[in-house]
Parts: sequence; C-alpha cells; structure tokens
Amino acid sequence: MAESLESQRIVHVLQRAVHAGEALVITVRQDDRWVNLASRFTGEGADCLFLAAPTAASGESVPLLPGRSVFLTFREGADKIQAHSTVLPAGFGPSGQTEELAVQRPVRLRRFRRRAARRVNVPDDTLLSAWFWLGDRQTQDECPYPECPAWPGRVLDLSPGGLRLLIDQDAAAILEVGDRVGLELQAHADPAPLRLDAQSRHIQPSGASGESAVVGFCFVGVDEGDPLCGAIERLITRMEGPVADSAPPAECAVAAAGTP
Repeated sequence: MAESLESQRIVHVLQRAVHAGEALVITVRQDDRWVNLASRFTGEGADCLFLAAPTAASGESVPLLPGRSVFLTFREGADKIQAHSTVLPAGFGPSGQTEELAVQRPVRLRRFRRRAARRVNVPDDTLLSAWFWLGDRQTQDECPYPECPAWPGRVLDLSPGGLRLLIDQDAAAILEVGDRVGLELQAHADPAPLRLDAQSRHIQPSGASGESAVVGFCFVGVDEGDPLCGAIERLITRMEGPVADSAPPAECAVAAAGTP
C-alpha cells in the first residue's frame, strides 16, 4: 500500500534523488496507451526538476510538450516513490544541455513500501470471478470494444497491491504492458463486486501453444485507510493459503489514480 509523504520529507527525498543522479521512469499517455520512458535526475531549481533526455525502450518518439502530464517513479532504498508532474517549457538545465527535460517540482510524493507481500494463491475451485476492461473503473460502458466490453479472467493469486489473472489469447491481444484498466472482482459470498483501477505490469504467454496468458495487474489509487483497501484485505483473509513465491511483485508504477 502507499503512504503520502509530508512536505519536509518530500524536500529531502527529492534532494537525495537529484544528488545521486537517481534513475527514474517517466510514464505518459501516448495514443490511448501508457508508455514508460527511461531517464534520471540531473538537477533541480526552485520550482522544477531537471531530467536527462527520456528514451523509450521501443525506440519510438514520444513528444513531451509543455503542459503535458507525466508520472515519475524512482526508488529510495527498497521502496518506490511515485509522483505526478507537468512538463515545463524547454530551457537550459544545470549541465547546459537544452535536451534536458524540465518538469514541475511535485508537491505530493507517495511511497510504496516493498515488504513481504501478503499474497495468496487462489484455488481453481474458489468462487472468485474477475473482469477487466480498458479505461478505468468508471468507464466500462465506454469501452472501445462493444462486442466484448469486459474480458473475464481466472484469479491466480491476490495481494493488497495487485493480482495475477489467467486470460485467453483474444483478451491478451488487446492489452499492452502499462495499459490502465477497470477491474471488477466478485466473490461468491459478497453481495456486491469490488471495482478498482489497475495497470498491467507484465504479460506472459501461457499454455502449450500460447493459447492463454498470465497478466499481472497492480491496483492504482488504493491507499491504506481506503475502504477498498480494507475490502481487499478481508478478501485475502478468507482465502489465506500458501504464498505464491514464484509470482512477480505487483507494485504499482503509476503515482495517482485517474487519467492525465
């Protein structure tokens, strides 16, 4: 789960990241999907941060024009720090290079603590259904695939930070790493489903001929003290079982719920 940092702590965390030249990931919306760009801290000003020219692993060009919303993710020790920011007009950074990216200094940071995840395997016979759709939890009716607005999946394991779903090949074909989705979980004993925002973190082919895929989703915007957090914890408690040691961690890489 995430915790928000106080103002004094924000100053310290950002100063440390800048002085260490910490690597970071810039996440931005591009053509109806999320793209991650690699960068690092190069300096800071009174109201801004300077970042090295971002690069995409795919080599594609992603214009970061002034006013564009971005999400920043970097590490402090074993924890992840995430924030929302805005691209500022181009100018000379501390190294004198115009290609450095200037972004507004974040006023809110969120820490995702890396801890022993309370992750439970979900047996095949457990009555826990899951559906996902592109967008967020409030836009199911606006899904761009009217012939199948929501895609089903079997929950393999569940933790307070996310879950893994086994989905079929057709569903995997519409999904890319970094996509934001709405997610619905319905337990047999619960009168109403849980609806959450989530982001796909990894997609791995499954089955002898790749007829299915395992997708790791992290929950977005679920903080400690949030009613959704309590509902997820109670669901895990009912299914408490062997820890899925082989499951990849499902920490989230996006700083805030909602689309920029």
